[in-house]
Amino acid sequence: MAQTPALQIKTWNSQLKANGNPFRFRLTNQSPFIYLRGPFRQPPLVRSTGLRPSDPEAWPNAYQLAQTTHLSGGNPPVGLFGGRSGTPSGFSGWAMLVHATRKLLETQGLRSTTAFNSHFNALAKRENSPTAEAILHWIEEQDCGRRDYLARCDTAIKFIEAGLQGLRREDVLNLRQRSRYRATSVADRLLAPDDAIVRWIDHMEDRPKWQWVFGMLATYGLRPHEVFHLEGPPDEDALVTVLPETKTGFHISHPAPEEWVERWRLREMRLPSIRTDRPNNIIGQAVSTRCSRLAPPVSADGRKLTPYDLRHCWARRVHCTPELIPLWTTADAAESLGHSETVHRRHYQRWITKAEQKLRAKELRRRRLEEASMA
Repeated sequence: MAQTPALQIKTWNSQLKANGNPFRFRLTNQSPFIYLRGPFRQPPLVRSTGLRPSDPEAWPNAYQLAQTTHLSGGNPPVGLFGGRSGTPSGFSGWAMLVHATRKLLETQGLRSTTAFNSHFNALAKRENSPTAEAILHWIEEQDCGRRDYLARCDTAIKFIEAGLQGLRREDVLNLRQRSRYRATSVADRLLAPDDAIVRWIDHMEDRPKWQWVFGMLATYGLRPHEVFHLEGPPDEDALVTVLPETKTGFHISHPAPEEWVERWRLREMRLPSIRTDRPNNIIGQAVSTRCSRLAPPVSADGRKLTPYDLRHCWARRVHCTPELIPLWTTADAAESLGHSETVHRRHYQRWITKAEQKLRAKELRRRRLEEASMA
């Protein structure tokens, strides 16, 4: 026979007392939610958990809230609410854990939380309470050769940092060591030829603001969000200054080729009206969404251009176009794109085909022989 709320609250309060926890549960006729009373670091002393005693997992979740609050010195996690509104009856231990971990990430000031957020959105919908076994199983559900396998391990570590009990860091790290992911295991990126890029951007004349955005991405190899964080349009030297609040901070970007600056009138700054007070990854997603709507397929299987394809095409262009080859070293190209030379070699030059690499090598050799004959 199921216990009445009065017996349930007595049972759980006894468990709190046995574990030396000073917090206690209470119910009132004025609210449908379980309340927690105790020495919170900040008033009030009584707060709604947002959990309904009729829900199957309400009392275990409330108990976990009480334990977490006690261990944090009276600081309630974000799963503990201060009013009657509470949370929907579908609130679960997973949602509570996700809320607490999101709050942790806010305090850590990470540049990007995209991978974490994709996991949070899926896990928050799960029922019951999160356990060490459930999280380890969730990691192992993913192929250890995929990048997401490593991302799941990182998310699990954040759960531990947010106060999840029972999950051991060493267990997660042991799983992480099983990863077989390598950057070179990613499916080849399909890079469109420059004439296809030119035709695509030329056809955006009826969308001048987005033509400017994608013209800038193609000409300067910018990241999608960087278009919205520039000091201004190209200057008299056709250079653009990327502001510090971007992914890798302040840098100067060069056009390649420079004639595209005039072709698409890039000195006339024309930004679409989108919210720029959002995180960079959200701005980038908005640009990617627009790109998927405007870009025609570039292969028989229907694959389309992405904003990062334009960035990779910029790298290919400066390394493989005969007239540009002698003007660009790997270090120069990496600096213009705003990342390290190591990143450039590993993630950008590897998309260059063998034929293009041979062309570059032959052109460099021809230039050396030409300079030697003139000496």
